[in-house]
Amino acid sequence: MHGIREVDRELMNTKMVFTTSALVLFVGFGTAFVDLALFAQVPAAAQSDSLNPRGAPSSSSTVINPNFEGVDPRIVVDVIQRTVASRPKSEFETTAAYQERVRALPPVEIYPGITLMSDLALMLNPSSDKPIALGQDVSHSYDADGQVMTVNVQLGRRKIAGLGVVSDFLLTDSYQNNGSYIGENAYGATTEVYNARVSSVGIAVDDDTWLTARAGKLPFDSSSLSIQIPMGTLEAQSVSPHLRALLICDLIYPWLLKTSNASAATFSEPVNLLQDYTYLHVAPRELWIFDDQSGKVLSKISPESIREKQAAVAVEDASYPLHMEISTPTSRFAFISYQCDDEPETFGSIRQGFGKPAVDLPLKLRAKKRIVIRVRSQSDFPYIRQNMVFQVNGMVQRARWKEEKNKAAGTFVAAATF
Repeated sequence: MHGIREVDRELMNTKMVFTTSALVLFVGFGTAFVDLALFAQVPAAAQSDSLNPRGAPSSSSTVINPNFEGVDPRIVVDVIQRTVASRPKSEFETTAAYQERVRALPPVEIYPGITLMSDLALMLNPSSDKPIALGQDVSHSYDADGQVMTVNVQLGRRKIAGLGVVSDFLLTDSYQNNGSYIGENAYGATTEVYNARVSSVGIAVDDDTWLTARAGKLPFDSSSLSIQIPMGTLEAQSVSPHLRALLICDLIYPWLLKTSNASAATFSEPVNLLQDYTYLHVAPRELWIFDDQSGKVLSKISPESIREKQAAVAVEDASYPLHMEISTPTSRFAFISYQCDDEPETFGSIRQGFGKPAVDLPLKLRAKKRIVIRVRSQSDFPYIRQNMVFQVNGMVQRARWKEEKNKAAGTFVAAATF
């Protein structure tokens, strides 16, 4: 696959942003989010067995060296191009035979003690004072009410010749200015046109992995892994600027994937742009979230942890057989309240500009026997009655609204019970 180029103008529909900030909020492109609600806990006893700032830490580690940097993907690409890629697979050789032949080669070191066959540790969102600092596909937010920090790791999608569309994550960019010239359009107007080249290095991950599960079915629907970490407010304030995502992975055949996009200059955007993408083709093993100030590992995600969480959720769901999702086609909030079984009624938070409480949509609820939805505004009720969609255990159900008697005379309350 070494040397493959493909010009795909469809992928140039997004405006590129070059940044060196430590943590940049992701931007979705038709994104389908998969929320695994992974409350991965790390044992309290600190275990740090790696002082190597490049090598992958042991799976039992609970503390990472504050000087940890992981491997530089650009150096890995260079080593592959000088070694493995110079011994291409023959068309008469099976992939398994080729991989065995590569394994039999003398170990190729990337750094002292780290070879192409080692587990590789890649920082997905390094801090600004480290060599690689793009991190645009990692974001986090804190819910003070729920005392939960949520970290989202979003992968993009890229078309690769011979493989189709794969999930990708860019790690670094380099910009090259190739001069300029005076261009003229059909009306005789002139402007200076620049020639530019951007070279990006990242990782490519196949679709059939735990990191690349996609809710959407379209080829370019991307995936997002949502990691929820229980955390007090003071700790959240402290770690928020220092949250880092570390991917531990292995190189798989073909080790390098390449593609490129080209866009021609226009009068409004006078830049002839060529963007090269070089990817390390990897199989993800674990994803760690840690505080790079203290080194504390906050969460570890792996296929095993996902299976354990899914099993625990299945057991818990069995205790709550009634599941409901509430949504509307045009609004992201609703002026309703809800009550599950004998729990206290929940009204949501005061919506700025309206002066009354609302709940965010879509809203997912579960109960053992009963869910009650209430509306306390007669002016809001017609819209809610007409547009609100109730899915109960996956099936859409029509709400049967009834006006409730209220102790406060003249107060309107409509309720629907499921």
